Amino acid sequence: LAGYSWNTSSLYGGGGRSTSDRFPTRVRFGGAYSLAEGRMLLLAEYESRITPAEYQIRATDVTGDLPSERVERREIRVHDPMLRAGAEYRLLESFALRAGMDRIGTSGARPSAGFMVQESIGNLPLRAEYAVVLEPYVAQAMHFVTLRIYL
Repeated sequence: LAGYSWNTSSLYGGGGRSTSDRFPTRVRFGGAYSLAEGRMLLLAEYESRITPAEYQIRATDVTGDLPSERVERREIRVHDPMLRAGAEYRLLESFALRAGMDRIGTSGARPSAGFMVQESIGNLPLRAEYAVVLEPYVAQAMHFVTLRIYL
């Protein structure tokens, strides 16, 4: 519910104005379900992103013989829903396979797959994760490597 405000009157004089833009609001709902005695995990998430936007309509009015320009500012809210789903299957206690789909129901759906390896060094638990994501608008896949150290 944050925003940013600025005033351009110092730069443009009478042509400047005070503007306030609100940041997009994101609301997420998700859930998980465990199967196969806790070895398989199914996950789903719905995200609703609401972005306020302002646009201008310029019109010319004629009063008598003189034209005058009129500017109307209108606000709209753009709603962008997204659905994600995934699964994780633990082959061993320290190794799991993962697969998922992001942006389900849109033209830009993104499938992904990966794995997780978990091991402890003494009392320090470590986890390494790898994922490959296929982007719909890029010729090559994206690769993610994550190393987690739990302190």
